[in-house]
Amino acid sequence: MLTHTAPALARAAQQALHAVGGLPVVTDQDTTAIALTAAVLTAVTRADRTPSASTVVIAGTERMPGLCALLIAVGVGDIVSWNKADAHAFPLYHVARGADAVVDLLGGTRELAEVAEHSRRTVIAPDNPASHLLALPGLLTALVQTPEPVLDVALYRVCALALAASTPPGRLLPDLTDPAVTDNIAHAATHTLQHPRNHR
Repeated sequence: MLTHTAPALARAAQQALHAVGGLPVVTDQDTTAIALTAAVLTAVTRADRTPSASTVVIAGTERMPGLCALLIAVGVGDIVSWNKADAHAFPLYHVARGADAVVDLLGGTRELAEVAEHSRRTVIAPDNPASHLLALPGLLTALVQTPEPVLDVALYRVCALALAASTPPGRLLPDLTDPAVTDNIAHAATHTLQHPRNHR
């Protein structure tokens, strides 16, 4: 598990180890993206929206480059990327108009406070320090059970779907202590790793 590493460096480490046949490296960026994607799926479903008919704004896209690809993989129809440099020409409040959810990777900026205050849109943030751990036990279980596993968007997609399916009513994500979460993710991830053609 690689944590607190810049996205580009983390991806380079994963690729380098894979190239020499080393152990797969899971990063906190990967598992956080899985959790955020699951939360988005939960939010839009409870708003009686399908992912394909939903618009999701990612505020701070550059901080988690893999999130956009994962949201596309789970079927989100419209994804808007926004960074602080866009604020002058495209204020976040206006960009988020009509969105079903806003993913906050910036840590609660003034612009995001305005979005939350003036709209009913769900603002989703990785503010729970344990959220990046939700998918990890099940994912690691699947990895150790599979020879030469490949970490990719298809694998993270099924983890996000399993995490969303494990979420109880009234929450955006399940509790970390729920043993069913690990079992559900391990089952989905193992099946994907061992039958890759069915998922890619």
